Amino acid sequence: MARSATTETKKKTRRGNGEGSIYQKPDGTWMAQALLGYRSDGKPVRKSFTGKTRREVASKLSAATTQVFQGSILTQPDKSGFEAFARYWLSVKRIEVTSRTLSWNNTMLTTYILPLIGSIPLGEISVVHLQSIINHMAAKGLSHRTIKGVRDLLGQMMKFACRQRLIPSNPVECVVIPKPQRKAGEDNTSKAIPIALRTEVLQAAQTEPLMKPIIVTLMLTGLRPSEALALSWENVDMARRILTVNQALTVAYDYDRFGNTSNKHTELGPPKTNDGYRRIAVPQAVIDVIAEWKLYALTLPKAEQMLDPKNAVFASTTTGGYRTYQGFRASYRHFLRRHNLDNESLNLHRYRHTYATMLLEMGINPRVVQKLMGHSNISTTLGTYSHVVGEVYENVASGLETTFDRLMDGSYTPTLGTAEAASTAFRLLGGEK
Repeated sequence: MARSATTETKKKTRRGNGEGSIYQKPDGTWMAQALLGYRSDGKPVRKSFTGKTRREVASKLSAATTQVFQGSILTQPDKSGFEAFARYWLSVKRIEVTSRTLSWNNTMLTTYILPLIGSIPLGEISVVHLQSIINHMAAKGLSHRTIKGVRDLLGQMMKFACRQRLIPSNPVECVVIPKPQRKAGEDNTSKAIPIALRTEVLQAAQTEPLMKPIIVTLMLTGLRPSEALALSWENVDMARRILTVNQALTVAYDYDRFGNTSNKHTELGPPKTNDGYRRIAVPQAVIDVIAEWKLYALTLPKAEQMLDPKNAVFASTTTGGYRTYQGFRASYRHFLRRHNLDNESLNLHRYRHTYATMLLEMGINPRVVQKLMGHSNISTTLGTYSHVVGEVYENVASGLETTFDRLMDGSYTPTLGTAEAASTAFRLLGGEK
């Protein structure tokens, strides 16, 4: 009989399927434990239930589990403030993004967000708190890009908190940002370098051994500056006039355990997006300036290293290796000052906008421009250059009318290809003597 009683006791203390952790305490009462979620620092949060019978605690456990799945029970963040959650979020984000993006996230966080809400517990942060951050930035006259970046960053963090059931909804969805303010005299084409200035900078570069090939390459290929500086000789097919883009210069950061930057260095990395991997047909003008630069490099002490097939086309004449983005940008600014050129209108990234604008102005299909630019989707191209695309669409009817007339009289000829069109634009801008 004693053996039978022991067996009965064991049967009573076993868990049912799906019941979670249920056991009998030495005093004869029963206890169950459920995982409700995680705190803002990533630690699990559990809740215990007690009762006189197994059925009682099993019922409580089942109800709690159901509430968790329905989202009516939320994990409460610790009381150390929003900063603890933010640091935890950065530690998770580290495995998803490049070190440069992570550094940008950390800078925005420590500069604009934590000073205002870092000490407030995550669960107590409201739309009012977040809107005050945006209002504070707007009052300081910060750019629309920076303000939008902070709003988007907060949106990512709060969305993550929602997924972990730390908060019931995303308060950022109700936060508004100011509309971008257009400067006096500025029109929708301001992303591209003004036409007269394109001619001026190309003519100024004619006497500059380094600036001439890089500026012409940027303007007639749409490469990002980081992609142009990472372009290797083995990725330049001069005979077929094709550039292969498969890498870019990037700034890599080292971090301490709190997510703060401890060191940085320049290294080769992948293009900005998966669609950044691409092959670009370029006009002869680009091949000519690269060939001219190669002849110049042959006269330099580091010639053998500079012309190594795996080395950068626009290698440093001092070290013979890849240039840093910061170093080239400094040299470029000196060039602008030497020729009294407008630094703001000739921002390095605006050559890329100029390339896309010229292609669209020539009537090149936006889908083709998307691929040449390495945009992930067509909405990026259409959104960024909507003013040009609108003009292209408006000209479709008149263009077809002209085509019909030429077909009727036998004078129709196909439109120039992308590379030839870019070469024509370069010549008309005064880039060739």
